[in-house]
Amino acid sequence: MVRDLVRNILSLMALTLLTLSFAHGAPRDAFIELSADKAEVYLQEQLVLTVRLFFSGNLVRGELSEPEHPDAVIESLGKQKDYTRFRDGIRYRVVERRYAVFPQKTGTLVLPPIRFDGQTVASDGTLQRLRREQQLYEVPVNDIPEVYPENQPWLPSSALTLTQEGLPDSALDVGSNLSVKTTLEAEGLTAQALPGVRRTYPDTLKQYPEQPLKHTRSTPEGLQASLQQSTALVPLTPGEATIPAFRLAWWNTNTDQLEYATLPARTLLVTGQSTATGQTSSPTDTEASEPSSGNAESRDPVWFWATVILSLLWLATLAAWWLSRRVSTRTQPQAQQATDTSEQRAFEQLIEAIEAGSEETSGLLLRWARQRFPGLRAGTREDLVRSLEARDLERLLRRYEQCLFSAGGSSPEPALKKQLTATLKDLRNTKKGRGGQADPLAPLYPEGLSD
Repeated sequence: MVRDLVRNILSLMALTLLTLSFAHGAPRDAFIELSADKAEVYLQEQLVLTVRLFFSGNLVRGELSEPEHPDAVIESLGKQKDYTRFRDGIRYRVVERRYAVFPQKTGTLVLPPIRFDGQTVASDGTLQRLRREQQLYEVPVNDIPEVYPENQPWLPSSALTLTQEGLPDSALDVGSNLSVKTTLEAEGLTAQALPGVRRTYPDTLKQYPEQPLKHTRSTPEGLQASLQQSTALVPLTPGEATIPAFRLAWWNTNTDQLEYATLPARTLLVTGQSTATGQTSSPTDTEASEPSSGNAESRDPVWFWATVILSLLWLATLAAWWLSRRVSTRTQPQAQQATDTSEQRAFEQLIEAIEAGSEETSGLLLRWARQRFPGLRAGTREDLVRSLEARDLERLLRRYEQCLFSAGGSSPEPALKKQLTATLKDLRNTKKGRGGQADPLAPLYPEGLSD
């Protein structure tokens, strides 16, 4: 309530100052109006900026500047609008543009003035030059609230939903293929900011996750982000398989409080027999079908020798299986460690994302940093740079993201990618984890899932 009241007061003050500047300032043949949907924001919270250019007369040419700031990610919200509106009895043509502004640094956000430079044709046929500018009020940028969980990604959003479909209510058969789709949607965030949904499944369900699909949609009210994670599940053994509940923290910017998006726990009933059980039952069936007479073998020597040969083959197969089992048991921990998610693999994925100009670079950077530096609170890029005192990294990341999220959406230059990669490698080699450990962290899932 207090935060909303402060927002309303500051917004009214800004509009009042804007009106007074027009009443006592430049002629009304052209002017700029700036407005924002909030008077203060949190770190990386969306601020919707609206720019309106009013002009009358015959405009020959004109250029309206774009908002920019070194400590903010700014994205255009769709195409500009052109319409007419009356002000003080005068009919104006209006050009309206909207932008989503995401502050990347706490403190005060001061956007440079928006400028217009154009020419109009006067009544006597001469050209008159028009120069106008207007600046938005200062916007306070607050840090992440203390009550927000440290082990959760920072998600400031006006609305966030988490759903999952594909888990059946009926029983499943062993070995059947089950496709599960998890969808995360958020308003006021980019798809890059959405974390992957890593739900825990029991060992009796073999999982095959796919790469998540991310999408950002632009609307006049702001950005809408979505993430879809598809996972194939295969039941391995009969019985009950319980999938634990999943919770994702997010900050509701409308109510200014912590909330959780949840997926409830589910218990699946798996029927049928595993492959191993079906194999061990076949010898019993064979023995039950043999004749009970003690001299049956003497009456049918062909059957007797066939039984002996098959028994020997079965024993040889059993011995080979036992030997291979011992070898696999010895090599399984080494193979599992090689496939587990490690600090080395996380760093390689980060470098690959930089080379590809991927929007997932910031998320992969935080993921790698949490593994390389245990106990580090790095909910945002600013937290990471501040904790590691890596100012060169902050400067290069800012330039890198400005290229990705500029209006043209150009790919960063190869020289910039090379500098960023070299800085990260130096940081990885010179900085050590807590306790002086320079070795990579242990795998995130050390035990893994059994085949």
